Amino acid sequence: MRTLKLGAESFRLVGLFCWVCTACGGGGLGQPVARFPSKAELEQAVSPDARPELQLETLEVDRWSIESPVPAPGAEYPTETPWDRLLLDAVPDKARASAALRCAATESARFYVEHRAYPGDGLRRHLIGRCGSTLPSAGFAAVQVDLPDDTPEERVESELRQSVTDMIGKLDSSNEAVGLGYARGSGRAAFALYYGSGSGTLDAFSPSVSGNRVTLSGTIGEDVESALGLVTEGEYGVRYCEPDRRVRAPRFRIACPVAPDDPIARIEIVTRRPGQVLMESMRDVLVRRSEEAGLVYEPALYGAAETVSGAKEFRGALLSALNGVRRQAGQRPFALERRQSVSNERLIPTFFDAMLRSSNEQVDWLALGLLAGWDVQGMIRDGGIYWGMVATARSPGRWLSYAFESPLGRWVLLEPSMSHIAVGAAPFAQAGVMAIATTYAFFDQRDHGADEDAVFAELAKVRRAYDLSEPQRVRRGAALEGALASVANNTETTGDALNRAIYRISTEQTRSISGWVVETNDLKHLPFTDALLAASLEVEVGITHYRAPGGAWGQYVVAFVIYESGPPTGRHTARNRLRVVDRTASFGSSARASSPARTSF
Repeated sequence: MRTLKLGAESFRLVGLFCWVCTACGGGGLGQPVARFPSKAELEQAVSPDARPELQLETLEVDRWSIESPVPAPGAEYPTETPWDRLLLDAVPDKARASAALRCAATESARFYVEHRAYPGDGLRRHLIGRCGSTLPSAGFAAVQVDLPDDTPEERVESELRQSVTDMIGKLDSSNEAVGLGYARGSGRAAFALYYGSGSGTLDAFSPSVSGNRVTLSGTIGEDVESALGLVTEGEYGVRYCEPDRRVRAPRFRIACPVAPDDPIARIEIVTRRPGQVLMESMRDVLVRRSEEAGLVYEPALYGAAETVSGAKEFRGALLSALNGVRRQAGQRPFALERRQSVSNERLIPTFFDAMLRSSNEQVDWLALGLLAGWDVQGMIRDGGIYWGMVATARSPGRWLSYAFESPLGRWVLLEPSMSHIAVGAAPFAQAGVMAIATTYAFFDQRDHGADEDAVFAELAKVRRAYDLSEPQRVRRGAALEGALASVANNTETTGDALNRAIYRISTEQTRSISGWVVETNDLKHLPFTDALLAASLEVEVGITHYRAPGGAWGQYVVAFVIYESGPPTGRHTARNRLRVVDRTASFGSSARASSPARTSF
């Protein structure tokens, strides 16, 4: 998880927390496809002086009803009040004034009037989505004052206009959307301001769902490779959105399933950039089956609602509650990585201090170092990281409620293949808590037959999307089998082993043979080469895994032997066709740091 947008100003600013995992790309075959900070570097990063602090008082509640009118998609910003007109005058580009954020801000101001505190993270996130904004995260600022209820509005405007103007003036001009809300009563008045930006664009769509899926499309920018969508399902579930494989960057189109019994569903769209293990949260969309759905916020409680006295008690109660949820969802409970938990805990003050200061690069770097799992036993295949804080209560149930409202939170904490977890927790202020959880899956068997079937099936789907013929699969032969075994045993480099295999196959069969190999941590999103999208295809698929020298994790080797029509044109045709196409690392995710290095052979 990473903070994508958090108010950097020091006065009365808080932000919504989102998460993402990042890593720099690997350097090619035989090298780690995901590079992480070393354990020694992490130790040096621990700051004994870190003191994370929020500038606004927040409150968690069990129920809140939205009373402000929810604007229609694309609605113009209202001009009903002097404060509306003040915002439009203070923000030069009126296109950046968002009626959806105004709705969320008005509800947040109304919340302060009622509770003398602002909404916690979960409610703020819900207000933004249910009011119609698709920002992946939003900064939040506020001005409040105590005053008698009979104070004339003209006096309120006269005395607070400058403070509100100053608050708006602190905004960065790059903000895509801004909304201001105002409420008064119970002897107080409050102004709330939401602001933020998202990458890419979404085409016009309706948040109302009538069938069993919703289709989202848009652009992801010239420097982004692809978009991935995740959607909540029921109490515990998370599903992938199906990509339209005919659409290529910078455009994207995904179809997200919506369960018939879900009145609302949350969809998070994340994007990846070439050359990095980096998934950025692009858009966050709340869809609904009726106009009434989601107007009342009642967060589900996972585990006991009771608070605990300290961080140690919180850590144990959180793991117990999380494992209880996993059992209810039909999944095996997590085993605790105790040594890694200590490492997580040591970095919590430094980590959350960087997050609340909007030092996103430092947050990414620290998250990667924890995700590396230097103190985890076994060869890591996959990993995830989620962090969050509850400012007013050391309640594991509250912490999990916010986590499971998010598709990405579910993806990290409820993924069936994850078997081990490290949990660190530390007190926050007088009554709150900060916690970081890292999850891990391991390479625990050599047989990758099921993985090979899944990769071939995905290749067939991609080819069908382009109206190409069905690929013909060749049974894996001794040459490729031997090459993969050499790589797995670290007796031969990937390039040497597969070069030898491709030459042997070509000379034995007197056919033109080419090949393509990927080293990656993720088999679901392989960047298929154009050679695999030829008019016809006869291909052999092989997969193994190993740990590259210096790597924190193990990684897959995925090899394709492509049988071409016609005889070879000379004795060394196969070897002459061995060439490096690129050595970029290009895939990662918020739950899994993964990045392939691609080479043709």
